[in-house]
Amino acid sequence: MVLVTRARPWAILFTISVLAGLLAGCTGGEARSPLVAWDSLGVQILEIDRDRAPTEWGFDPEPEWVIGEEGSDSPELMLHQVVDARLLGEAGLVIAEAGSQRVIHVDLASGTARDWGGRGDGPDEFRGIERLFGRGGRQVGVFDVSRRRFAEFELTGSRVVDWRIPDSGPAGSYPLLTMGSSHAGEPVYYVLWVSGFPTEQVNGPFRGSGPLVRFTDPNQVDTLTFLPGHTTFVGEGASGFVSFGATSVIAGVGSGVWVGDTDHPEVKLWGHASEVDRIVRWTSSNDRTVTPERKAEFWSRLEIGLPPEERAMLEAMRDVIQIAEREPAFGDLKVSSTGTLWIGAFLPPEFWMLEEPPPPQEWLVVEEGWGEVRRLTTPPGLRVLQVEDEFFVGVHVDALGAETLRKYSLNRD
Repeated sequence: MVLVTRARPWAILFTISVLAGLLAGCTGGEARSPLVAWDSLGVQILEIDRDRAPTEWGFDPEPEWVIGEEGSDSPELMLHQVVDARLLGEAGLVIAEAGSQRVIHVDLASGTARDWGGRGDGPDEFRGIERLFGRGGRQVGVFDVSRRRFAEFELTGSRVVDWRIPDSGPAGSYPLLTMGSSHAGEPVYYVLWVSGFPTEQVNGPFRGSGPLVRFTDPNQVDTLTFLPGHTTFVGEGASGFVSFGATSVIAGVGSGVWVGDTDHPEVKLWGHASEVDRIVRWTSSNDRTVTPERKAEFWSRLEIGLPPEERAMLEAMRDVIQIAEREPAFGDLKVSSTGTLWIGAFLPPEFWMLEEPPPPQEWLVVEEGWGEVRRLTTPPGLRVLQVEDEFFVGVHVDALGAETLRKYSLNRD
Protein backbone atom coordinates (compact mmCIF):
# COMPACT_ATOMS: atom_id res chain seq x y z
CA MET A 1 0.00 0.00 0.00
CA VAL A 2 1.12 3.60 -0.57
CA LEU A 3 0.80 6.12 2.24
CA VAL A 4 -0.40 9.49 0.93
CA THR A 5 -0.03 12.63 3.03
CA ARG A 6 -2.94 15.00 2.67
CA ALA A 7 -2.56 18.72 2.03
CA ARG A 8 -3.75 19.67 5.52
CA PRO A 9 -1.21 18.34 8.04
CA TRP A 10 -2.00 17.36 11.59
CA ALA A 11 -0.48 20.52 13.07
CA ILE A 12 -2.84 22.75 11.06
CA LEU A 13 -5.88 20.71 12.13
CA PHE A 14 -4.71 21.02 15.74
CA THR A 15 -4.48 24.83 15.46
CA ILE A 16 -7.89 25.10 13.79
CA SER A 17 -9.58 22.93 16.41
CA VAL A 18 -8.10 24.95 19.29
CA LEU A 19 -9.12 28.28 17.70
CA ALA A 20 -12.60 26.92 17.06
CA GLY A 21 -12.95 26.03 20.70
CA LEU A 22 -11.76 29.48 21.83
CA LEU A 23 -14.08 31.29 19.43
CA ALA A 24 -17.04 29.19 20.54
CA GLY A 25 -16.33 30.10 24.15
CA CYS A 26 -16.02 33.83 23.35
CA THR A 27 -19.22 34.01 21.33
CA GLY A 28 -21.37 32.03 23.72
CA GLY A 29 -21.74 29.13 21.29
CA GLU A 30 -20.93 25.46 21.90
CA ALA A 31 -17.91 25.16 24.19
CA ARG A 32 -16.77 21.84 22.79
CA SER A 33 -15.07 21.64 19.40
CA PRO A 34 -16.40 18.76 17.27
CA LEU A 35 -12.81 17.79 16.39
CA VAL A 36 -9.97 17.97 18.89
CA ALA A 37 -6.47 16.91 17.83
CA TRP A 38 -3.60 16.82 20.27
CA ASP A 39 -0.31 15.13 21.01
CA SER A 40 0.58 12.98 24.01
CA LEU A 41 4.27 12.10 24.19
CA GLY A 42 4.52 11.71 20.45
CA VAL A 43 1.18 9.91 20.00
CA GLN A 44 -1.22 11.87 17.78
CA ILE A 45 -4.77 11.71 19.14
CA LEU A 46 -7.96 12.73 17.37
CA GLU A 47 -11.16 13.04 19.40
CA ILE A 48 -14.46 13.31 17.55
CA ASP A 49 -17.89 14.34 18.76
CA ARG A 50 -19.82 11.93 16.55
CA ASP A 51 -23.11 13.74 17.06
CA ARG A 52 -21.83 17.10 15.79
CA ALA A 53 -18.64 16.96 13.81
CA PRO A 54 -18.96 14.90 10.66
CA THR A 55 -21.05 15.90 7.68
CA GLU A 56 -22.90 13.23 5.73
CA TRP A 57 -21.01 11.84 2.73
CA GLY A 58 -23.22 10.98 -0.20
CA PHE A 59 -22.95 8.40 -2.94
CA ASP A 60 -24.81 7.57 -6.13
CA PRO A 61 -27.88 5.54 -5.07
CA GLU A 62 -27.66 3.35 -8.17
CA PRO A 63 -24.67 1.00 -8.16
CA GLU A 64 -22.13 1.45 -10.93
CA TRP A 65 -22.36 -2.29 -11.62
CA VAL A 66 -24.00 -5.40 -10.22
CA ILE A 67 -22.42 -8.85 -10.59
CA GLY A 68 -24.07 -12.21 -9.95
CA GLU A 69 -27.64 -11.31 -10.81
CA GLU A 70 -30.12 -14.10 -11.47
CA GLY A 71 -30.06 -15.12 -15.09
CA SER A 72 -26.34 -14.54 -15.54
CA ASP A 73 -24.83 -16.47 -18.44
CA SER A 74 -21.71 -17.27 -16.43
CA PRO A 75 -22.01 -20.35 -14.14
CA GLU A 76 -18.90 -19.15 -12.28
CA LEU A 77 -20.96 -16.23 -10.94
CA MET A 78 -23.44 -18.31 -8.98
CA LEU A 79 -22.77 -16.67 -5.59
CA HIS A 80 -23.89 -18.33 -2.37
CA GLN A 81 -21.55 -17.20 0.41
CA VAL A 82 -19.30 -14.30 -0.55
CA VAL A 83 -16.82 -13.59 2.26
CA ASP A 84 -14.58 -11.07 0.49
CA ALA A 85 -14.07 -9.23 -2.80
CA ARG A 86 -11.37 -6.96 -4.12
CA LEU A 87 -11.44 -4.60 -7.09
CA LEU A 88 -7.93 -4.59 -8.60
CA GLY A 89 -8.26 -1.66 -11.00
CA GLU A 90 -7.86 -2.63 -14.63
CA ALA A 91 -7.10 -6.22 -13.58
CA GLY A 92 -10.77 -6.65 -12.69
CA LEU A 93 -12.61 -8.03 -9.66
CA VAL A 94 -11.73 -11.07 -7.54
CA ILE A 95 -14.26 -12.75 -5.26
CA ALA A 96 -13.81 -15.23 -2.41
CA GLU A 97 -16.81 -17.56 -2.42
CA ALA A 98 -16.91 -19.71 0.74
CA GLY A 99 -19.93 -21.78 -0.28
CA SER A 100 -17.86 -23.56 -2.91
CA GLN A 101 -14.38 -22.53 -1.60
CA ARG A 102 -13.52 -20.85 -4.90
CA VAL A 103 -11.72 -17.71 -6.05
CA ILE A 104 -13.51 -16.04 -8.96
CA HIS A 105 -11.88 -13.53 -11.30
CA VAL A 106 -14.19 -11.24 -13.28
CA ASP A 107 -12.88 -9.29 -16.27
CA LEU A 108 -15.09 -6.21 -16.02
CA ALA A 109 -14.22 -5.03 -19.53
CA SER A 110 -15.45 -8.20 -21.24
CA GLY A 111 -17.85 -9.46 -18.55
CA THR A 112 -16.21 -12.90 -18.60
CA ALA A 113 -15.38 -14.86 -15.45
CA ARG A 114 -13.18 -17.82 -14.52
CA ASP A 115 -12.62 -19.56 -11.20
CA TRP A 116 -10.19 -21.87 -9.45
CA GLY A 117 -9.89 -23.65 -6.14
CA GLY A 118 -12.63 -25.76 -4.64
CA ARG A 119 -13.04 -27.55 -1.32
CA GLY A 120 -10.15 -29.84 -0.37
CA ASP A 121 -6.61 -30.16 0.98
CA GLY A 122 -4.74 -29.90 -2.30
CA PRO A 123 -2.22 -27.14 -3.05
CA ASP A 124 -4.80 -25.15 -5.03
CA GLU A 125 -7.80 -25.95 -2.82
CA PHE A 126 -9.26 -24.37 0.31
CA ARG A 127 -11.04 -25.32 3.52
CA GLY A 128 -11.82 -21.92 5.05
CA ILE A 129 -11.30 -19.21 2.44
CA GLU A 130 -11.79 -15.91 4.22
CA ARG A 131 -9.74 -12.92 2.99
CA LEU A 132 -8.36 -11.52 -0.26
CA PHE A 133 -5.46 -9.09 -0.68
CA GLY A 134 -4.39 -7.16 -3.76
CA ARG A 135 -0.73 -7.92 -4.41
CA GLY A 136 -0.18 -5.56 -7.34
CA GLY A 137 -0.53 -6.18 -11.05
CA ARG A 138 -2.42 -9.38 -11.77
CA GLN A 139 -1.80 -11.19 -8.49
CA VAL A 140 -4.08 -11.79 -5.51
CA GLY A 141 -3.38 -13.10 -2.00
CA VAL A 142 -5.79 -15.62 -0.45
CA PHE A 143 -6.02 -16.42 3.27
CA ASP A 144 -7.41 -19.82 4.30
CA VAL A 145 -8.25 -19.58 8.00
CA SER A 146 -8.98 -23.29 8.51
CA ARG A 147 -5.62 -24.39 7.13
CA ARG A 148 -3.83 -21.27 8.44
CA ARG A 149 -2.45 -20.87 4.96
CA PHE A 150 -1.61 -17.84 2.85
CA ALA A 151 -1.18 -18.21 -0.90
CA GLU A 152 -0.60 -15.84 -3.78
CA PHE A 153 -2.03 -16.58 -7.22
CA GLU A 154 -1.82 -15.15 -10.68
CA LEU A 155 -5.28 -14.28 -11.94
CA THR A 156 -4.97 -17.27 -14.23
CA GLY A 157 -5.10 -19.49 -11.12
CA SER A 158 -1.37 -20.31 -11.15
CA ARG A 159 0.06 -20.45 -7.63
CA VAL A 160 3.07 -18.18 -6.96
CA VAL A 161 3.62 -18.37 -3.18
CA ASP A 162 2.21 -20.80 -0.65
CA TRP A 163 3.06 -21.02 3.04
CA ARG A 164 1.44 -21.81 6.37
CA ILE A 165 0.92 -19.13 9.02
CA PRO A 166 3.32 -19.88 11.91
CA ASP A 167 1.80 -21.33 15.09
CA SER A 168 2.37 -18.34 17.37
CA GLY A 169 -1.10 -18.23 18.88
CA PRO A 170 -2.68 -20.24 21.69
CA ALA A 171 -4.02 -23.68 20.90
CA GLY A 172 -7.50 -23.62 19.40
CA SER A 173 -7.34 -19.90 18.67
CA TYR A 174 -8.83 -18.19 15.66
CA PRO A 175 -6.36 -16.11 13.63
CA LEU A 176 -7.32 -12.86 11.95
CA LEU A 177 -4.93 -11.71 9.23
CA THR A 178 -4.37 -8.35 7.54
CA MET A 179 -1.61 -6.89 5.43
CA GLY A 180 0.36 -3.65 5.43
CA SER A 181 3.60 -2.47 3.84
CA SER A 182 7.04 -1.85 5.27
CA HIS A 183 8.99 1.36 4.71
CA ALA A 184 10.71 -0.43 1.82
CA GLY A 185 7.37 -1.28 0.27
CA GLU A 186 7.56 -4.99 1.00
CA PRO A 187 4.41 -6.73 2.32
CA VAL A 188 4.07 -7.08 6.09
CA TYR A 189 1.52 -9.50 7.50
CA TYR A 190 -0.24 -8.93 10.81
CA VAL A 191 -2.01 -11.76 12.62
CA LEU A 192 -4.16 -11.43 15.72
CA TRP A 193 -4.70 -14.81 17.34
CA VAL A 194 -8.03 -14.58 19.15
CA SER A 195 -8.53 -17.21 21.83
CA GLY A 196 -11.98 -18.68 21.30
CA PHE A 197 -12.84 -19.65 24.86
CA PRO A 198 -11.62 -18.67 28.33
CA THR A 199 -9.94 -21.22 30.56
CA GLU A 200 -11.83 -20.44 33.77
CA GLN A 201 -14.61 -23.03 34.19
CA VAL A 202 -17.06 -20.70 35.90
CA ASN A 203 -20.28 -19.04 34.89
CA GLY A 204 -20.39 -15.62 33.34
CA PRO A 205 -18.88 -13.81 30.35
CA PHE A 206 -15.11 -13.57 29.91
CA ARG A 207 -12.79 -11.97 27.41
CA GLY A 208 -10.42 -14.19 25.51
CA SER A 209 -6.99 -12.84 24.54
CA GLY A 210 -4.24 -13.40 22.03
CA PRO A 211 -1.02 -11.97 20.64
CA LEU A 212 -0.83 -9.48 17.80
CA VAL A 213 2.20 -10.52 15.73
CA ARG A 214 3.89 -9.18 12.62
CA PHE A 215 5.94 -11.11 10.11
CA THR A 216 7.35 -10.85 6.61
CA ASP A 217 7.86 -14.61 6.23
CA PRO A 218 7.19 -17.64 8.44
CA ASN A 219 10.67 -17.43 9.96
CA GLN A 220 10.52 -13.79 11.08
CA VAL A 221 7.81 -13.24 13.71
CA ASP A 222 7.59 -10.25 16.07
CA THR A 223 5.01 -10.09 18.87
CA LEU A 224 3.71 -6.54 19.23
CA THR A 225 1.35 -6.95 22.19
CA PHE A 226 -1.39 -9.08 23.72
CA LEU A 227 -4.96 -7.95 23.11
CA PRO A 228 -8.42 -8.96 24.32
CA GLY A 229 -10.31 -11.29 22.02
CA HIS A 230 -13.93 -12.39 21.70
CA THR A 231 -16.31 -12.15 24.63
CA THR A 232 -17.22 -15.77 25.36
CA PHE A 233 -18.98 -17.64 28.11
CA VAL A 234 -18.79 -20.96 29.90
CA GLY A 235 -22.03 -21.85 31.63
CA GLU A 236 -23.80 -25.05 32.55
CA GLY A 237 -21.55 -27.10 30.31
CA ALA A 238 -22.14 -24.99 27.20
CA SER A 239 -19.79 -22.54 25.54
CA GLY A 240 -20.30 -19.88 22.91
CA PHE A 241 -20.18 -16.21 22.05
CA VAL A 242 -22.03 -13.66 24.13
CA SER A 243 -24.77 -11.88 22.19
CA PHE A 244 -23.85 -8.20 21.84
CA GLY A 245 -20.37 -9.21 23.07
CA ALA A 246 -17.19 -7.40 22.14
CA THR A 247 -14.25 -8.58 20.06
CA SER A 248 -11.02 -7.24 18.54
CA VAL A 249 -10.70 -6.14 14.91
CA ILE A 250 -7.69 -5.18 12.79
CA ALA A 251 -7.09 -3.40 9.47
CA GLY A 252 -3.71 -3.08 7.74
CA VAL A 253 -2.38 0.20 6.38
CA GLY A 254 0.90 1.28 4.82
CA SER A 255 2.29 2.63 8.09
CA GLY A 256 1.23 -0.28 10.31
CA VAL A 257 -2.02 -1.82 11.54
CA TRP A 258 -5.15 -0.30 13.08
CA VAL A 259 -6.42 -2.29 16.08
CA GLY A 260 -9.68 -1.81 17.96
CA ASP A 261 -11.39 -3.49 20.89
CA THR A 262 -15.07 -3.00 20.09
CA ASP A 263 -15.93 -2.60 23.77
CA HIS A 264 -14.43 0.90 23.61
CA PRO A 265 -14.96 3.80 21.15
CA GLU A 266 -11.28 3.96 20.26
CA VAL A 267 -8.87 2.52 17.69
CA LYS A 268 -5.06 2.62 17.72
CA LEU A 269 -2.49 2.57 14.94
CA TRP A 270 0.50 0.34 15.74
CA GLY A 271 3.41 1.51 13.62
CA HIS A 272 6.46 -0.26 12.28
CA ALA A 273 8.42 0.66 15.43
CA SER A 274 6.06 -1.58 17.47
CA GLU A 275 4.58 1.44 19.22
CA VAL A 276 1.23 3.22 19.09
CA ASP A 277 1.51 6.17 16.68
CA ARG A 278 -2.08 7.41 16.52
CA ILE A 279 -5.36 7.10 18.39
CA VAL A 280 -8.84 7.94 17.13
CA ARG A 281 -11.57 8.30 19.78
CA TRP A 282 -15.18 9.36 19.47
CA THR A 283 -18.07 10.27 21.73
CA SER A 284 -21.78 9.86 21.12
CA SER A 285 -25.01 10.48 22.96
CA ASN A 286 -26.26 7.00 22.02
CA ASP A 287 -26.96 4.82 25.04
CA ARG A 288 -25.21 1.47 24.57
CA THR A 289 -27.01 -0.23 27.48
CA VAL A 290 -28.73 -3.49 26.55
CA THR A 291 -31.94 -2.82 28.46
CA PRO A 292 -34.45 -5.49 29.60
CA GLU A 293 -36.70 -4.28 26.79
CA ARG A 294 -33.91 -4.80 24.24
CA LYS A 295 -33.25 -8.31 25.57
CA ALA A 296 -36.96 -9.12 25.29
CA GLU A 297 -36.93 -7.84 21.69
CA PHE A 298 -33.91 -10.05 20.97
CA TRP A 299 -35.69 -13.22 22.10
CA SER A 300 -38.93 -12.20 20.39
CA ARG A 301 -37.11 -11.75 17.07
CA LEU A 302 -35.53 -15.20 17.39
CA GLU A 303 -38.92 -16.75 18.16
CA ILE A 304 -40.67 -15.36 15.07
CA GLY A 305 -41.42 -18.10 12.58
CA LEU A 306 -40.24 -20.95 14.78
CA PRO A 307 -42.45 -24.07 14.81
CA PRO A 308 -43.86 -25.03 18.25
CA GLU A 309 -41.45 -27.93 18.71
CA GLU A 310 -38.44 -25.61 18.34
CA ARG A 311 -39.75 -22.93 20.68
CA ALA A 312 -39.14 -25.24 23.63
CA MET A 313 -35.50 -25.46 22.53
CA LEU A 314 -35.31 -21.67 22.38
CA GLU A 315 -36.64 -21.45 25.93
CA ALA A 316 -33.87 -23.79 27.05
CA MET A 317 -31.32 -21.57 25.32
CA ARG A 318 -32.38 -18.62 27.47
CA ASP A 319 -30.74 -20.29 30.46
CA VAL A 320 -27.48 -20.85 28.60
CA ILE A 321 -26.94 -17.97 26.19
CA GLN A 322 -25.72 -14.81 27.87
CA ILE A 323 -26.25 -11.27 26.68
CA ALA A 324 -23.72 -8.50 27.28
CA GLU A 325 -24.74 -5.55 29.41
CA ARG A 326 -23.89 -3.03 26.67
CA GLU A 327 -23.57 -3.03 22.91
CA PRO A 328 -20.15 -2.77 21.27
CA ALA A 329 -19.05 0.76 20.42
CA PHE A 330 -18.44 -0.22 16.78
CA GLY A 331 -18.39 -3.32 14.61
CA ASP A 332 -15.88 -3.09 11.77
CA LEU A 333 -12.70 -1.43 10.47
CA LYS A 334 -11.75 -0.83 6.85
CA VAL A 335 -8.82 1.12 5.36
CA SER A 336 -8.47 2.49 1.84
CA SER A 337 -5.28 2.16 -0.17
CA THR A 338 -4.45 5.79 0.69
CA GLY A 339 -4.88 5.23 4.44
CA THR A 340 -8.39 6.62 4.96
CA LEU A 341 -9.95 4.86 7.96
CA TRP A 342 -13.58 3.64 7.94
CA ILE A 343 -15.10 2.78 11.35
CA GLY A 344 -18.35 0.85 10.97
CA ALA A 345 -21.19 0.96 13.50
CA PHE A 346 -22.12 -2.24 15.33
CA LEU A 347 -24.89 -4.24 13.67
CA PRO A 348 -27.32 -6.17 15.91
CA PRO A 349 -26.84 -9.95 16.10
CA GLU A 350 -30.36 -10.89 15.04
CA PHE A 351 -29.80 -10.31 11.33
CA TRP A 352 -26.98 -12.85 11.00
CA MET A 353 -28.52 -15.30 13.48
CA LEU A 354 -31.71 -15.24 11.40
CA GLU A 355 -29.78 -15.01 8.10
CA GLU A 356 -31.49 -11.76 7.18
CA PRO A 357 -30.14 -8.93 4.99
CA PRO A 358 -28.07 -6.50 7.09
CA PRO A 359 -29.63 -3.14 7.97
CA PRO A 360 -28.10 0.17 6.81
CA GLN A 361 -24.71 0.70 8.47
CA GLU A 362 -23.28 4.04 9.53
CA TRP A 363 -19.55 4.66 9.05
CA LEU A 364 -17.22 7.27 10.50
CA VAL A 365 -14.66 8.09 7.78
CA VAL A 366 -11.34 9.65 8.90
CA GLU A 367 -9.03 10.76 6.10
CA GLU A 368 -5.32 9.98 6.27
CA GLY A 369 -3.63 13.07 7.70
CA TRP A 370 -6.90 13.89 9.47
CA GLY A 371 -7.81 16.36 6.76
CA GLU A 372 -11.52 15.60 7.06
CA VAL A 373 -13.98 13.47 9.02
CA ARG A 374 -17.35 12.46 7.59
CA ARG A 375 -20.30 10.15 8.20
CA LEU A 376 -21.62 7.77 5.60
CA THR A 377 -24.57 5.36 5.73
CA THR A 378 -24.34 2.42 3.35
CA PRO A 379 -27.47 0.91 1.71
CA PRO A 380 -29.63 -1.71 3.45
CA GLY A 381 -28.74 -5.27 2.59
CA LEU A 382 -25.09 -4.39 1.86
CA ARG A 383 -22.04 -5.72 3.71
CA VAL A 384 -19.05 -3.54 2.83
CA LEU A 385 -15.94 -5.44 1.69
CA GLN A 386 -13.65 -2.81 0.15
CA VAL A 387 -13.38 0.95 0.60
CA GLU A 388 -11.50 3.51 -1.48
CA ASP A 389 -11.54 7.29 -1.68
CA GLU A 390 -13.78 7.25 -4.78
CA PHE A 391 -15.97 4.17 -4.23
CA PHE A 392 -16.89 1.21 -2.06
CA VAL A 393 -17.68 -2.40 -2.95
CA GLY A 394 -19.91 -4.78 -1.02
CA VAL A 395 -22.00 -7.92 -1.20
CA HIS A 396 -25.74 -7.29 -1.26
CA VAL A 397 -28.20 -9.83 0.16
CA ASP A 398 -31.88 -9.59 -0.74
CA ALA A 399 -34.88 -10.87 1.22
CA LEU A 400 -34.58 -14.31 -0.42
CA GLY A 401 -30.88 -14.61 0.43
CA ALA A 402 -29.62 -14.05 -3.13
CA GLU A 403 -26.19 -12.40 -3.25
CA THR A 404 -24.76 -9.89 -5.71
CA LEU A 405 -21.55 -7.80 -5.77
CA ARG A 406 -22.09 -4.06 -6.14
CA LYS A 407 -19.89 -1.02 -6.59
CA TYR A 408 -21.06 2.46 -5.47
CA SER A 409 -19.37 5.73 -6.47
CA LEU A 410 -18.81 8.32 -3.75
CA ASN A 411 -19.74 11.98 -4.18
CA ARG A 412 -16.82 13.93 -2.73
CA ASP A 413 -18.39 17.39 -3.23
